[in-house]
Amino acid sequence: ERYPNIRFTIFVDSSYKDTFNDIKNLKKKYYNKKLNKTFNFLKAKLKIDIKNRMINKCIKNSDYYIKVGGSIFIENNPNYKEYDREYKTNKNTYILGSNFGPYESNEYYDYFNNLYNNIKDMCFRDKYSHDLFSSSRYASDIVFNLDASKYNKNKKNRIVISMIDLNNYKNLKKYVNEYDNLLINIIKKYQKDYEIYLMGFCKNEGDLNVINRIYNR
Repeated sequence: ERYPNIRFTIFVDSSYKDTFNDIKNLKKKYYNKKLNKTFNFLKAKLKIDIKNRMINKCIKNSDYYIKVGGSIFIENNPNYKEYDREYKTNKNTYILGSNFGPYESNEYYDYFNNLYNNIKDMCFRDKYSHDLFSSSRYASDIVFNLDASKYNKNKKNRIVISMIDLNNYKNLKKYVNEYDNLLINIIKKYQKDYEIYLMGFCKNEGDLNVINRIYNR
């Protein structure tokens, strides 16, 4: 709405194909499950990443590339140096609303320190990440820019817990039981004085799975 003369393109999962259809200057690029399986097969067997090649071509041909994400720089991807193709393809690359880590190796840190120095803007949502990189800037999480004035509010005390399923994270899945028990203890501690809301933001990443798991316990 703010930029009606600009055409935006976003890359989404096919489950979002019917989302934002009312935005006229927005084009969505998505791939169905069958095509994704083909891409994954070619990547695993022939080391050909056609999907990312197509995405990078679109990035290269755009005036700007804006990546909006949260915890997208966790040191759990052994192929992280491939990020060069994504973030350095367009000279006007902006990464917004993210945080850095957890990370363990100096090599990982050094790689991204160099990368952030070679893009247009790196904006972290937390001061810890911002303090790690002199070329970055800090701003509060993008979600806090949402105009919530139209939503009904009451004075009753509430606690909202954002849920993630650790089973989806290779380096974290061993902590599933500890994570679930911690959440249950928090809920039990405050449920007498507060309304507790378990919030999931991504069905595809298993947020609803962990919500149901906690609820059923």
